[in-house]
Amino acid sequence: MTFNIVFVLTALSSLLYFCRRPQSLYKYLPRREIFQDIQHKRDVKPSKSDRGIKSSPQSTQATTDDNKLDHYRLMYYKLHNLEFYPSVIPNARAELISLFAEGIQKGKLKDGGLLEMSHYDPESVKQFIQKENNRIRQRYEKYIKRREKGGPRELLTTTEEAKTWLIQRAPSKYVDGAWLGHIHRASTPFVLRSITKNVWQVLSEELGDGDLSKNHAEVYRKLMHSIDAHIPDADSREFVSPTLGLNDIGIWKSAIAQLLISLFPHDFLPEILGFNMHFECLTWDTLLAAKELREMNIDASYFLLHISIDNSDSGHTAMATRIVLDYLQHVSKLEGDQAAQSAWRRVQVGYSLSAMFIEKQEDIIPPSQNIYSTELKRIFRAKSTVSDKLHCGSKVRFGGKLLHEWLNPETLSSDAEADRFLRVLSSSKPWVYMEDSSKSRLVKELKWNGKMFGAFTEDELLVLEHWIDACKQSAVEPATYWNFIGGKDPCSRDEFCNLDTRVHYPVISSQRISEDYENTPDSTMITTQTLPRFLTRQPVNLDKFLPIWFAHISLLEGFVSVPFKTCTTMACAIVAILRAQYGFRKETDGVAGMDELQRTRCTGLIEIGIDMMRDAGKPIPQGLRDVISDGPDGRFALDMLNLSMSPARNCDLLLGMACAFTGLHDSLAAEPDGTLPLSGENLGMIRCIAERERAGLEICLREVKRCRDRRVNFSEGVRIAKREIEACFQ
Repeated sequence: MTFNIVFVLTALSSLLYFCRRPQSLYKYLPRREIFQDIQHKRDVKPSKSDRGIKSSPQSTQATTDDNKLDHYRLMYYKLHNLEFYPSVIPNARAELISLFAEGIQKGKLKDGGLLEMSHYDPESVKQFIQKENNRIRQRYEKYIKRREKGGPRELLTTTEEAKTWLIQRAPSKYVDGAWLGHIHRASTPFVLRSITKNVWQVLSEELGDGDLSKNHAEVYRKLMHSIDAHIPDADSREFVSPTLGLNDIGIWKSAIAQLLISLFPHDFLPEILGFNMHFECLTWDTLLAAKELREMNIDASYFLLHISIDNSDSGHTAMATRIVLDYLQHVSKLEGDQAAQSAWRRVQVGYSLSAMFIEKQEDIIPPSQNIYSTELKRIFRAKSTVSDKLHCGSKVRFGGKLLHEWLNPETLSSDAEADRFLRVLSSSKPWVYMEDSSKSRLVKELKWNGKMFGAFTEDELLVLEHWIDACKQSAVEPATYWNFIGGKDPCSRDEFCNLDTRVHYPVISSQRISEDYENTPDSTMITTQTLPRFLTRQPVNLDKFLPIWFAHISLLEGFVSVPFKTCTTMACAIVAILRAQYGFRKETDGVAGMDELQRTRCTGLIEIGIDMMRDAGKPIPQGLRDVISDGPDGRFALDMLNLSMSPARNCDLLLGMACAFTGLHDSLAAEPDGTLPLSGENLGMIRCIAERERAGLEICLREVKRCRDRRVNFSEGVRIAKREIEACFQ
């Protein structure tokens, strides 16, 4: 593409050389003032102390970019290993709010964007999403016609370029699904579980529904191996090393946004749903990559998978839109229309954040208007009158238009289109770097020894330089987000020290078990055939039992928060176990998609717990805090919640506890006349859940039993959970 740009502009330069106008023709006052300012700057010689300052903007820009890149890399590593870096959480939240503000700022500048829909209307939302998908399909249809006529590839020119493009995108592709990674936890308010359950189905499909070969991050990892790009694991220090050469700051920033947005699911659920609604839409680059990679005999499975699974009829696009509509209907029913409109604003924020990364940046960067813009537009208009039709052979595109479509007298005669052209130009690196004309390639090519020398007069070139140097992107203030949604930040930094794991998320503690249990190291391995059995016919203390019932669902949730960490057989088995515990249908070779959303009742362990409380005549709980007390009866439940937030540190202990509770499920199913208030239907569900749990745990135990230390920790988990469960049955 670079060659085409240079070739076209070189040819243009010789023709435009004769279009220079003498300064005396600049008749109106603003133009004269501009050139007086330029002449003054030309005449003033820099002092000795000032010499060398001209190069400082470039070095400052480079330093700033490098600092941001280092910042994103470090945060990427810490978010992949959050339990070891809990101090990053306050900064992560602040970063997310700044990203929200930036998304709003840029979203407001996009014509026809979702932010223009100030009032929520379900039909309008569906029509908008369909229109966006139609726009991409129509654009792709035109692309195919160009290709059929012999047009070149437009995304990836050569095999080496394609490989570089794929490798640079690894930070983002390795977190595929991360924007939903922390959704639908045990601590989710129970009234929202019907909504978050459907969102988790999307995450489950991103993670392959427990099948490693279908896991999206794993599919991309295989793609990396197929092109001999043996890059380190995404959760390793080596992956974020500058020496690896993954230097695309936009890719890192996009990955960070995906990791951050679901990290606070109880605070930003509407934003997560909006982000998901945009992210699951069909994208231009995905379509082109799927076609052009195949033409170069590079595995395009990852991109083909997203074209099919994200479809707008039964796939993730349809699911994401339906979930947003269901959520807003839920808010309207419970809190009224005004609350639904407020929630809609927050959905728009999440959508705009995703759009900020996936859409072409020149479509959303603010117009670069400054005192030089009017004169620069006049210069380009003058040049276009003698170069019309000369660029028709160029396939170079900016902002969705071919070069000859921009440099067209009729196009540039419109102030709106001329402003848009400057906006596109201002964001077209390396040709233009805002605030740094010395770094901008366009300026270099217009000077002596440049390929376009002579196309601009000296004064015209100075206008261009000063326009570039005066271009500034608007500062992003977090207040933009709060003002947009009509609220204020309820969370201060001090409040991060006083979070309740029953209500808030994430809450990471280094605390282990509350009591000093007598611990005799035991490496004897429990199998799925020798799970603990419990005498569930004995009288049960519900005040002790119910807290651990609701809390034990959290034991394995932390294992699937970060997509790359699910690229193992054991992690995929845990995905399948969670699917059973959440009440999803048993996995098949296919994909459930919208079918899962059509189910009228999805009974998981939480729902069974709520039924038990109802049948026992207890108040219906709204969340874990209504079930788990601060006293002795809630002690072990709180321990489990805390331990579950550190799955790497407590891996085998958590697996052992999960095995003990699978034994409980087996025992309950085997004794239908037990003392717990369980209906026949729920006992049947527990039986099915236990069967699927055993299948998943069998896979996990194969790995655990290889190491004695792991067996000891696993056995400790079984023993501790067994003791606590037995204490509930007197």
